[in-house]
Amino acid sequence: TSERVNQLQSVLQRLKNVYEMLKTEKIELQKKFETCQQTANVNSSEIEQKCNKIEQALAECQERYENKIDALNSDLLKKNTGIKDVLKILNQYGKEKTLLKTSVSEKTQKIADLEREIQLKTDTIATLTQRVQGLETRETEN
Repeated sequence: TSERVNQLQSVLQRLKNVYEMLKTEKIELQKKFETCQQTANVNSSEIEQKCNKIEQALAECQERYENKIDALNSDLLKKNTGIKDVLKILNQYGKEKTLLKTSVSEKTQKIADLEREIQLKTDTIATLTQRVQGLETRETEN
């Protein structure tokens, strides 16, 4: 029976070692998780600031677009000097509209890129949360 006691003590010691290892791994993962969470919070703030800047830029583009349309409409009404003048104004209007559409497309692409970045950060946080929960479950079972 002393041999059996020694075997059980050996098993108990191995279990204690595994428990300590898991505890250490849990602490490391928690630190990584907290770091990731802080990074995600900073990135969220940065993304929100970028989104606000994009929204502001889009609003400015819209305002410029409307102002240019108003100016062009005013010019069209004022100018009655012939078809050439009208065609020049319309041509300029088309160029401005194309530039504005391109700008809006670029801003939309930036928003999509930021949304993908947010999703990646969210996925990372979810993965780390699952790992921490798994460790907590193992620790509880042990």
